[in-house]
Amino acid sequence: MGDIKIPYGAEFSPEKIKIKELLEIVRKSEGDSTDEFIKVIAQKYFKNNLTMGRNCKSSMVAYEILETGGGVKLSSFGHELTSLRKEASIYDAMAKRILTQLNGMLFIDAIRSVSDSGEQPTIVNVTKMLNMLGCETLAKTNKYIPTMKKWLEKAKVLQGWEIKEKKLESLIGMKDEDIIVLKGLNHAQICFVRALCNSDTGEYQSATRIRELAKVSFNIEFEEKSFAANIIKPLEKKKIIERKPSKGTHGGNASEIRLVGTVKADVLAPILRQIEEIAGKDVIQYIQKPLDELRREIDANDTHIKGLALEAFAIKLMRIVDLNFAGTRVKGSETGGAEVDVIFDTTRLNYSRWQVQCKNTPKVSLDQVAKEVGLSHVLKTNVIVILTTGQVTKTAKKYAARIMREMNLCIIFIEKDDIEEVMREPSNVVNVLNRESMKAKRIKVLDLNKDEA
Repeated sequence: MGDIKIPYGAEFSPEKIKIKELLEIVRKSEGDSTDEFIKVIAQKYFKNNLTMGRNCKSSMVAYEILETGGGVKLSSFGHELTSLRKEASIYDAMAKRILTQLNGMLFIDAIRSVSDSGEQPTIVNVTKMLNMLGCETLAKTNKYIPTMKKWLEKAKVLQGWEIKEKKLESLIGMKDEDIIVLKGLNHAQICFVRALCNSDTGEYQSATRIRELAKVSFNIEFEEKSFAANIIKPLEKKKIIERKPSKGTHGGNASEIRLVGTVKADVLAPILRQIEEIAGKDVIQYIQKPLDELRREIDANDTHIKGLALEAFAIKLMRIVDLNFAGTRVKGSETGGAEVDVIFDTTRLNYSRWQVQCKNTPKVSLDQVAKEVGLSHVLKTNVIVILTTGQVTKTAKKYAARIMREMNLCIIFIEKDDIEEVMREPSNVVNVLNRESMKAKRIKVLDLNKDEA
């Protein structure tokens, strides 16, 4: 499900190479063939191991130091690095590139999320959190995360797993509280600001023109009547933009705007891109909460809070049985616009995909179950889990039994009493899932016996 990439980093850790020396080798090798370059660095750093040399070269491409394609060619960023005399300056430049252009702020966010949950960050649990934030699926043991961590340590952004906030702020030009403000923006506001960054000149520009640019750039529509109230005024209040009304006109549509003087477009744009990648994943913060707090929020009056708490509870349950989180609130053309709350998968014995739908309603009807069965066809789901704070109707359960007899699909219901049981003791989820699995087994075995008769 993840579209966000952490750069490949095999054999490119600063522990394995000397960056200033390697950059000089690259500078002298410009124009050479890839094979010749790989031989040079393999001899220098990897005891003539060509595979390791090739991995190092590929990592330099991933870190945007070398251009893609045949031969050796420094990128503009690579040329910037070779112009730096001090090793510390190279480390700082690498860290800034990682943080702003290579999804490094997502890495920082994952570390914070793990720490906030009360766990000690490790490669494994930070990788899991990155996967939950929307990264392409990374193995629990991978070379991507350790390499990025080492570069940030060299720049003193990290000390072990501790984030050095002042150094982070000095490199990206933004404080943690500024990032929090940006995370509070909705999709339309983010698209508008990104369009403004793309056309930034430091001068005032027409808000209408920026709106049209955002439409074209990000395929988004704005409600024109409420444009000022929903876009311009909130961004102005958050001190991201400043505006002045155009002469002879009125309303936010006719305003002229620019980024606030302290906001830099070249930093804001890539940070917003990373934030946009995880927009809608506000359920992540709920996963960090203890079960008793989630239980209270599942009963909250605010339907948004109730929904997030129930989703977070579902994710916690599926993680207990060691399923791999693949995405939250999956929605798009492949689902016909319908929304699936959480998707998991597992590769134990063979691959299977789990589709979880959360229902904070007194009853789950046959129609609601039928909708999930329909979505299972397009999502290639093997297991449907319906988690409800209420109860599943008898007709819905009969329908589920018929579907399980006729299709290679398992439908699991986790109802109100089950939630209470799991809240008392989280490991009880195994008992609940085993009970539902046995039900499915009996249905399918009876069907086989009938066929034999």
